[in-house]
Amino acid sequence: MATETSIDLIERHDWLDKAGETLQPAIVEAFKAGVAAGQVE
Repeated sequence: MATETSIDLIERHDWLDKAGETLQPAIVEAFKAGVAAGQVE
């Protein structure tokens, strides 16, 4: 059984930093693709 509760893990926010670092490049590329697709020549 885990020594930390889910609440303790969430309160630490360590996982959020790691998730953000992992997801940030994908989010940036998705926005770039969306802007390029939305431009009218």
